[in-house]
Amino acid sequence: AELWAAGGIAAQSRYPSRVRRQPAHPHPRELLRAVERLWHSLLLMTRADREPLPKEARRELVPALEAFAATGDAYLGALGEALTRNAPPPAPDSTGVRVQELEDALRRLRERGATRPLESRQAERVFTLAFAVQELSRNFDEVADLFSGPGGQA
Repeated sequence: AELWAAGGIAAQSRYPSRVRRQPAHPHPRELLRAVERLWHSLLLMTRADREPLPKEARRELVPALEAFAATGDAYLGALGEALTRNAPPPAPDSTGVRVQELEDALRRLRERGATRPLESRQAERVFTLAFAVQELSRNFDEVADLFSGPGGQA
């Protein structure tokens, strides 16, 4: 509901006229779209994580998922803090490292053939979680890019 309300406010704002005078700020609609994509990726991850991972995947994926969760949580906190202070966003480099760790864990699972005996629903959850993490990483980059791109800070 809050995203819809923010969308309505952004649509009604006169911000485009201020953008010309204050180019260091991304347009509210662009920021809102990026936050909506981030929200949808978090929702996808939450839905895929409703049940515990299959035992075959847990040993490989849980450490990588927990590391990403901790890093992602810290990054989102730092990003929110930077946005409220109108400061440059933190570099999302550490989240990229965590995504790579998860991709490596998935590769090890596949190489061992550990995903083959999984029921299709279980395998879908494993790969949906991996996809959601990749999307979250892209979303982090997108929000950071808004502040360093043409409409953002140099």
